[in-house]
Amino acid sequence: MNQIGTIVNIMNNIKHIRKNKNMTQFDISKLTGISRVQIMRLENGTRRLNQDNINKISKALNCKPEDLISNAYIENRNNQNFNYKQIDDIASVKLYNKIYSESSEGKTIQTFDVPSSELYINKKIIKEISNSEPSNLISLQYFGTSMKPKIGYGDYIFIDITENEVIEDGIYAFYYNNEFYISDIQKLPSKYKIIPHNHLHDPWYIELTNMMKLKIIGTLKAKISKI
Repeated sequence: MNQIGTIVNIMNNIKHIRKNKNMTQFDISKLTGISRVQIMRLENGTRRLNQDNINKISKALNCKPEDLISNAYIENRNNQNFNYKQIDDIASVKLYNKIYSESSEGKTIQTFDVPSSELYINKKIIKEISNSEPSNLISLQYFGTSMKPKIGYGDYIFIDITENEVIEDGIYAFYYNNEFYISDIQKLPSKYKIIPHNHLHDPWYIELTNMMKLKIIGTLKAKISKI
């Protein structure tokens, strides 16, 4: 069965660089047009950086955009903590927000045609924990209960869209009968067993005769539990 890597926190260097330059949050706000409250939230990680913020803040701080995201604390697939690692490069992953999925009643409010934004992350780390090239990944923000506690409500998950066949047991994002699901798939001789992690949801089956209704989006490779 494939495993998923977990990034338990993503940190940025805005506060550190700002203080080293003897600048206040008000200074950054004035130079960027971003409110001081938003600057504060970006610094403490309660608001996610996007390309526009990265460009504006790096210009205000007179630093390289990649300098803003310098460290990430991660947990690998074996639940062993890595040390903080220096960022070498930043990968941009297409982000599709507000994806809802339940085990026995799948549902989606967005297709995968147009991403809502992009997620910026350490290229080296995402490759290390996902064993995938960043260009092969898409990110979804998951709002569902069927995969708790494996995937939490609001987690950002990374799907490798090049792994769109059920080769081995693992966690897949898929459409079945035009409904969207994220769940464990166990390959049996004459059917697939869909196994939620939440004990409140029952397993269900996809018979081989109904495989034409199944479309695998990709394999779950990593998640961000806090951002």
